[in-house]
Amino acid sequence: MNSSGMVNYLRLLRCDQWVKNIIVLFPLFFGHKITDPVLLLRCIVAALLFCLVASAVYCFNDVCDREIDRRHPLKCQRPVAAGVISVRTAFMVMIGALLVVASFCVVAPLVSPLFDHFIQLLPLFAFYLLLNIAYSLWLKHVAVVDVLVLAAFYVIRLYVGSMATGIVNSRWIVLMTFLLALLLGIGKRRDDIMRHAATGEVLRHSTVGYSIPFVDAAMGVVGGVTIVCYIMYTMSADVMTSVGSDYLFTTSIFVIAAVLRFLQLAIIKGESGDPSRLLLTDRFLHICVLCWICCFLFFIYL
Repeated sequence: MNSSGMVNYLRLLRCDQWVKNIIVLFPLFFGHKITDPVLLLRCIVAALLFCLVASAVYCFNDVCDREIDRRHPLKCQRPVAAGVISVRTAFMVMIGALLVVASFCVVAPLVSPLFDHFIQLLPLFAFYLLLNIAYSLWLKHVAVVDVLVLAAFYVIRLYVGSMATGIVNSRWIVLMTFLLALLLGIGKRRDDIMRHAATGEVLRHSTVGYSIPFVDAAMGVVGGVTIVCYIMYTMSADVMTSVGSDYLFTTSIFVIAAVLRFLQLAIIKGESGDPSRLLLTDRFLHICVLCWICCFLFFIYL
């Protein structure tokens, strides 16, 4: 296989989207166990397995959406839509990725006690896969339901990390993850509406159930609730006791800045169609995330 062929397969797997799966590490981070090498290894392996499951889903989505993607100015470059990878090959890659994940979850616990709980990940992976199939075939065409399901995908990532490490997710982390993911999902729909307004073409049926004023208002509401929820989390008595500091609320400034920056990129610049790309390329968001991580680490571990 030449280099261009390898690039096409990497694009099919959408490796650039794997950054989303850092959420699998959240239970470890917020559970104050990020320095535990055993739990960290389990979490990293679980995240890698989830990357393969997510890539299998992307293969399925690319096959289902290939005709619609061909009419999209950016998605037309996806390997299946562009015709550089066949439908049959995409399905084979999908099945291969799922077989690797299933085999590891079954065999690894038999080989090493380090992965004792990984067999329990299979039902969660299966649920994620089935929900994605339902989303691709039906749910993504239902306005509002589509963004709620997208947010649920991120919460599933959170529970993969929890199950792999045995750390119970707090209600705050679950709620924060859902709200932040919902904000990103609404931002993606705004991009769809903008393209619909520019071309007159309906790329997905749910688009007709949205409008720019509705989406902008929804983003403002969800963004505001996300900020309030985070502030309440940092000022919660049990959280302050667990962290050992009364000043965790100061990290809210970086959350506020990041949410405002995303709203700016979405509403003013119209760049909310690919949140993963924004996280990887926007320097302002880089600074917000880095400062938040450093401050949070300082309060928790120092």
